[in-house]
Amino acid sequence: NSKDVKFLKKLNFENVSFEYEKNKKIISNLSFEIKKGDIITIKGISGSGKTTVIDLLSGLITPTNGKIKIDDKQLAKENIYNWHKKIGYVSQNIFIKEGSVFENISFNKEALIKDKSFLENILKVSCVDEFLNNLKDGINTNIGERGLLLSGGQKQRIGIARALYGSPDLIIFDEATNAIDVEMESKIINNIKNFYTQSTLILISHRNEIIKYCDNVIDLN
Repeated sequence: NSKDVKFLKKLNFENVSFEYEKNKKIISNLSFEIKKGDIITIKGISGSGKTTVIDLLSGLITPTNGKIKIDDKQLAKENIYNWHKKIGYVSQNIFIKEGSVFENISFNKEALIKDKSFLENILKVSCVDEFLNNLKDGINTNIGERGLLLSGGQKQRIGIARALYGSPDLIIFDEATNAIDVEMESKIINNIKNFYTQSTLILISHRNEIIKYCDNVIDLN
């Protein structure tokens, strides 16, 4: 089926360029390969194109030139929707709706009824379980408008749990741990490495320590 995309082995950028308007190239002839299951960090100074690479990888924008291939199948209009469903994206600003912790994790995915051990695993990997005990009704606690009851780091952990809830093939952390201390960040990345061996993790972070977890670095400088 041309609408299906299977990410089983690798993802390739082949001479990818992107310009917002004529002669304003953000990215020029970028080529790299990411193997399934790898942890990758994308680094570069502000304005070097990190967000553009993430948007291209996610299929939110299309290359001006070059190709993006997933297991040798080119990312194109007819399979983009299928590809979106395989991605878990965590930004630095997590949207929290008024409701329980669970509603914020299973966000718009109520149809996916997962078993208890699946949920417990996600809570453990994202370290959400570490603050649930402090909440009156645990996972069913209403965390208030925009998550008033939570700190910035706790909201980011909920965002990570939400991304994992969809069992993604590709997980993208876009400054997703900047409100979490280094020790907690290291714990979460190691948890993903150990429990989600089939998922590929792409990290954008200003912390240089993050490189030690990575199989490869894409340096846009």
